[in-house]
Amino acid sequence: MGKLYLVLQDLGPFRDGTVIPEGTMSELKKVSGNALEILLDRDVITEVQTPPLEILPGWEERAVQLKEVGIETIGDLVTADIENVAEELNVPAEGIQEAADEARDWMEVEEGVS
Repeated sequence: MGKLYLVLQDLGPFRDGTVIPEGTMSELKKVSGNALEILLDRDVITEVQTPPLEILPGWEERAVQLKEVGIETIGDLVTADIENVAEELNVPAEGIQEAADEARDWMEVEEGVS
């Protein structure tokens, strides 16, 4: 499972021309480990500590099941390898992907909302 970062200043452009805008929550897969450390040191990004899955409305049972395979937080789920989690739990990958998408949507903050 990876880490999630909050982008505090626009990042980019990258080689493909993309820019990651301020306020984005991302795994920052385009950024190398050394560059991540520099960005953290310069307060351009910050690591996000996500809440436990059981705080999501109606997720009590899912949280218990996912905890069995080491997934305890929203960040753990949205950065997990969906296929591996599905295999470990012996459930369809589509269900795990839907759960990850729901958790990801729950974490998003709309512009203008503090």
